[in-house]
Amino acid sequence: MEYEDKFCAICNKKMLFENKIKYVDYICISEEHMYSIRFAEDTFTNAVNLTKMKVRLGSKRAYNYMLKINYDDGNSEVWVNNGDKLEEIPKTRINQTFTPDLSNVEKIKNKIKTWLVFS
Repeated sequence: MEYEDKFCAICNKKMLFENKIKYVDYICISEEHMYSIRFAEDTFTNAVNLTKMKVRLGSKRAYNYMLKINYDDGNSEVWVNNGDKLEEIPKTRINQTFTPDLSNVEKIKNKIKTWLVFS
């Protein structure tokens, strides 16, 4: 599978990539966030599809708001962990996928908090 340059939806820096046989991962890691996306090729149609997205918002050493969207499975997961202390609030599974607007980090954090409270 071929790769192309991708830029982080949060900070707009060029993302690193790792090319595997069945998929390509793109990743951006900083102190304030982590953003990764996975593309896989459909073996029947040869179409390249976004299959997973994972986002960490917050410092590595403080509370992190986590979001994982499994486009291939049709669900999403949200959770919070406490950085160095490794205290993790159990993941909440949501039976839907969406494409988040990552240009507004506070809005995404609030959406994660809402899902955690009402799930």
